[in-house]
Amino acid sequence: MFRSAQGWRQSKSAVAIVVTLVTVNAIMAWYTTLVHQRGVVDVMDWIREEARLGNVQSVGFIMPCHSTPWISSTHTRDSEPVDMWFVTCEPPLDNVDVASYKDESDIFYENPVSFMKERTERLVKNNQSEDSHLVLFEDLIQSWPEMSPWLEKQGYHECTRFFNSHFHDDN
Repeated sequence: MFRSAQGWRQSKSAVAIVVTLVTVNAIMAWYTTLVHQRGVVDVMDWIREEARLGNVQSVGFIMPCHSTPWISSTHTRDSEPVDMWFVTCEPPLDNVDVASYKDESDIFYENPVSFMKERTERLVKNNQSEDSHLVLFEDLIQSWPEMSPWLEKQGYHECTRFFNSHFHDDN
């Protein structure tokens, strides 16, 4: 692009190109690190603070696996660890038929309400309490209209909402 190390400084178009590229990259870096998909980090900060205050006992993440920073974000010196679980997505191991294998995430997204009903029934059967909080993306409520009534029937309500992104690359 430049014939010499000093020659580029004399070319107004070369300087404009470099300044434009640096500016565009700086804006993209700022957006992708501080704005885009920020909600998954903010929810973990909220859970940590609410747990510190004793308002959160257990949390279920009903969203694609590995969506949040997870347990490392909730540890504090002055609170007990929060009991948390998420919909998993383990790969097929051992002698599993890969063609017919379904991980927990596949099963969940086939019918989220049925998945949650079965999970609740297992908890009750094993004398375990239900989660005090559930974390989910808004799309789950929009894609599965029966999810909202089920959550309400279970006694869940919206505690807070976080901005996550201006656009979504998948549901």
